[in-house]
Amino acid sequence: MSTDTAVAPGKVRPREPLPEDFGLTSERLRTLREPVSLDDVWRNRWFWIANVAVAAIGAAVVYEGTRSIVQSALIVLFGFWAYLLLVGILLVASFALFGAIWRRFQPDRKQYVDYARSLADYQARFHRWLRLQEFWWQTLDGRRFELELLMVLKQLGYDVRWTGASGDGGVDIVLLRSGHEIIVQCKAYKKPVGPGPVRDLYGTMIHRNAGEAWLVAASGFSRAAREFASGKKIRLVGVTELLQAHKPLDS
Repeated sequence: MSTDTAVAPGKVRPREPLPEDFGLTSERLRTLREPVSLDDVWRNRWFWIANVAVAAIGAAVVYEGTRSIVQSALIVLFGFWAYLLLVGILLVASFALFGAIWRRFQPDRKQYVDYARSLADYQARFHRWLRLQEFWWQTLDGRRFELELLMVLKQLGYDVRWTGASGDGGVDIVLLRSGHEIIVQCKAYKKPVGPGPVRDLYGTMIHRNAGEAWLVAASGFSRAAREFASGKKIRLVGVTELLQAHKPLDS
């Protein structure tokens, strides 16, 4: 779960930086990222021929010591996998070290570093922007919707208690602010919420003797739902309303 959910409207999608913006071609960028491909080594038949040859020599040496085909086979079998693991670790480390040294002395290293930093910044800004879009919230399941909503409510200044895991009488979140308690139910529906859940929440509010109840929905509410909530201490809150808020909604 992200901890940097913003609460200001994000209207303009961030632009992803292009290699060309930094004087790099796509081909050159691929080379700078991976000057030597480790995948090519693993796919090279001569690499495997050499390793099988090493295994065969090892098997001959083991057999000379044990004079037992079964023991030699078991030792070579398990030893070969351990050997391959060691080879893999050494290859990854050596390729990473070689790549770092090689990039360090390239004439366009600065452009590559600037592009990498710009790309990382873009990815952070894009994820913040995405969390401000209503369509993103509509892709979440119920639990994730509740947890992301918790972060937004905390940033709006509420003391938040999540009860979704325990199923506290249909209450997913309890908000506290200045001694005032608000019970919250979350609906990550893909369509507008109808009057049924609003009636259920109203019953829960009366049963708990709560002063106020909120129903927060990812896709809004039907006209019938709004008509039922009218005149009652039930607030129907859409995701857009939350994302554009800069202070507690009950201020």
